[in-house]
Amino acid sequence: MSDYFRVPFGREELLASVQKCLQAVNVRASAYSAASGFEGWPNPPMIGQSQPMQEVKAYLQKVAATDSTVMITGETGTGKELAAQLIHRRSLRGDQPFVCINSAALPENLVESELFGYDRGAFTGAAAAKPGKFELAIGGSVFLDEIGDMNAYAQAKILRSIESKEICRLGGKSPIALNVRVIAATNRDPEQLVAGGSFREDLYYRLNVARIHLPPLRERKEDIPELAAFALENLNRRLWRRVHGLTEEAMACLMRYDWPGNVRRTDERSGGCLHQSPPLEDRLG
Repeated sequence: MSDYFRVPFGREELLASVQKCLQAVNVRASAYSAASGFEGWPNPPMIGQSQPMQEVKAYLQKVAATDSTVMITGETGTGKELAAQLIHRRSLRGDQPFVCINSAALPENLVESELFGYDRGAFTGAAAAKPGKFELAIGGSVFLDEIGDMNAYAQAKILRSIESKEICRLGGKSPIALNVRVIAATNRDPEQLVAGGSFREDLYYRLNVARIHLPPLRERKEDIPELAAFALENLNRRLWRRVHGLTEEAMACLMRYDWPGNVRRTDERSGGCLHQSPPLEDRLG
């Protein structure tokens, strides 16, 4: 929140403006002031009331209230992007852009243009200027997904941008101030990546300020009934069905499966659905 004055201005005008700004901040901050998780939210983005999930939700609340860089780890399907979106929405940047970058899909020859954009005439075919993903996220958050698969060139470019807090478009002459929150995620062990030399140690320390690990579904199986109920409700609504629940045998089947694929969303509105069928022999009991 900001304000401006016409010079000269008086003490009362200044105090009134400060008060107005503080009221606006308090209104936005109240959205994440509860420390008990995400109760009260319609369609909560992370399903589960198990002890591991309660701890994750509580820590996400605390991290969201800060502006620190975050690293999220966990197996594929544990909800890393959901966690990143939640951190962004519950922060003071929540009404600003959230831009996702697939780190594994950044070809080395297009890193700069994809991340930082380019000016007109920067290369053959650049008929108009185009902002990059970092520039599009200014004021908000940028999510670096699967950083463990990021190539060395992209690592160096991103590190420099985070350290200098500025970017420069390809072919541009003036730097652009970079006011973004960086959230990174990987399904690999970042410490092992650093030890093996495939990930820069200095970038690791820049990203690993706040650390969140999401547990796999096999370590929180008490959440399966809630996840199954949520998935069933979602599918009933989408497919115009009236399935009222699962049999005891079906639930027992779900509970004894290890769920190597963890939890997958079926669409952007769902907070998580069981999305991997058990093997046929399990389904037959």
